[in-house]
Order: sequence, then structure tokens, then C-alpha cells
Amino acid sequence: FRTFDATGHGTVSKEALFRIVVNLFPHTSHGIFRKLLEKLGLDTKTAISFDEFYAQFRKQEPAQPKWLDPVSRHGPRFLTAFQVHQQLKEKARQKFMTMGEMFPSGKLDGRIMKIELRSILNQLSLPVEDSE
Repeated sequence: FRTFDATGHGTVSKEALFRIVVNLFPHTSHGIFRKLLEKLGLDTKTAISFDEFYAQFRKQEPAQPKWLDPVSRHGPRFLTAFQVHQQLKEKARQKFMTMGEMFPSGKLDGRIMKIELRSILNQLSLPVEDSE
């Protein structure tokens, strides 16, 4: 960067920055360079300092995906009845368990209370709100 700093003020022109990028990546065209400057928010600058250039890359570094963060790693807090139905159908299709195993013992008539349904859904990690 200092090699291309003609004034010694710690900045380079866009043209000099283009030459730096071409030295690092020989097949870089002017069009790609313009897009790079736009993406970094440096397209309106006439002189660019190394710190400013580097800071733009630091901002652009991909952060750890949110789903990998153990603190925020969770799906929707509650599912809709439609979502639960779709997941139950998939579990039944994959023979995750027989439907008879889902009902509390002694309830072979197929009827369960609201609290029993909620318990079953929570055991299957399918939480729903009361309104659903």
C-alpha cells in the first residue's frame, strides 16, 4: 500500500488502488473493481487510506451464522397448528412412532384432553400456543 502512496499521506487514489488489486489478482477488470468499491462503500472516495480499506473488509467478514450461536440457537418459539400437522404427518410417514404410542395408556378410543395433547406435542418438541 505504501509503495503506491505517491504523496506519503497514507492514502492512495482509486487508480493506485486498482493497480494494487491487479497486482494481487491479475485478472481483475475495471468493472469488477468498480463493483468492489461499491460493495465496500468506497466508490465515492477520491483517496483511500489503508485503515479505511482494511476496515471495510473487516465489516464485510462473514460472522458466525446465527444458528451456530448457542445462545440464540432456537427455531420459532411456537409453531402454528398447520406446522405441527405437517411435522406430525412427516413423523408418521417415517414411522417415527405408531400413533397408538402417542396416546396415554388406557386411552384407546382416540380422544385426549387438551393438556394431554400439549404434553405429547412438547415431548415431540412441537410447542404450540393455546390459541392454536
